[in-house]
Amino acid sequence: MYLKDLARREGVPVYDNLEDAIKKVIASFESTLTNERDKEIWHKHLISEEPMSLVDLGKKYNVSKQRIGQLVDRIKKSFRCHIIDKLGPKTKLFWLFN
Repeated sequence: MYLKDLARREGVPVYDNLEDAIKKVIASFESTLTNERDKEIWHKHLISEEPMSLVDLGKKYNVSKQRIGQLVDRIKKSFRCHIIDKLGPKTKLFWLFN
């Protein structure tokens, strides 16, 4: 099912459908993260309202800020692929990943 199809259901505001769809995609992506470090980067840096810095995450895992940055990029790429798998190949992601 495509996001635009979710947004067209009768009786439910478009925003609610979009928000629900995004929450479902995020939850299903979270369930694919099996590495504890990836889970922590996802929760504490990528989706947190107050993200933990790359430096602080690096200190916690005894790696450089640059290494954490590489892991962040890998997780973002996995998330993009997950969104496309769930919402379809025509899903536009430019607004999400600038």
